[in-house]
Amino acid sequence: TSSSKSYAAKQLSGRWPCTLGVAFLAPALFLAGRFVLLAIAGESAGHLHSVVVSGILVAAGLLSLAAGIISYLCSVNRRMLEELSYRERLREPTITHGARIIDSPRREALHT
Repeated sequence: TSSSKSYAAKQLSGRWPCTLGVAFLAPALFLAGRFVLLAIAGESAGHLHSVVVSGILVAAGLLSLAAGIISYLCSVNRRMLEELSYRERLREPTITHGARIIDSPRREALHT
């Protein structure tokens, strides 16, 4: 297929949501670990904000990872459909009858 996007841009477009998800999950794990360590040391009182922020970051990270997976699957589906469309065009050449262009012999049979 011909596209104005470069190869690197095509590869990056499907991966940035997953990268963003990891960027959200890393601090979430740090904050959750911090709270657990403080709880083990007996100083967890007053550090509830670590749990709240960690929960928000985990939710954002998982949603971003899900968006990345869905965008990857959509791109794979689009590539497969483009390949099928290309193969179908090769298999059924266009037939010209005067000024009328028919896509395939099967369509011609339907229109007569």
